[in-house]
Amino acid sequence: AKARESGQDYYAISGFRSHEEQQALFELGRTKPGKKVTNAAAGLSAHNWGMAVDVAADNSNKPGLQPTWVLSKYTLLKNLGPTFDLQVGVPGLQDDGHIQLPLRLKTKRREVEVFRECNSLFRKEGMVAVWRKFDEWKL
Repeated sequence: AKARESGQDYYAISGFRSHEEQQALFELGRTKPGKKVTNAAAGLSAHNWGMAVDVAADNSNKPGLQPTWVLSKYTLLKNLGPTFDLQVGVPGLQDDGHIQLPLRLKTKRREVEVFRECNSLFRKEGMVAVWRKFDEWKL
């Protein structure tokens, strides 16, 4: 709503991903034909844990989403994210349409360490145990 008030719409295009979905995306441009679309293998993405969503900026007043990946269209999103306690983008990567809970800030740990713990809990006790851990971390 805040972005829309400023004249820019963003649409969710990808949220939760299973480990299988994440791995299939990771293999694009590596072991399967296509362009690389992620640097995160299965279990190493905030999407696998229900903590991230990818959005596309709308580039037109036409009905429906007219996506654009022009970086300037995501400046507003990057500015608004922290006001809602959200991380926009991935540090060190150009991924301005990615929004996630601020794992590093909230847990005081590197994301890869958080994801390792999530994977361990998931294997042992399932997704509910992972989400309980998020509650402990106050995510």
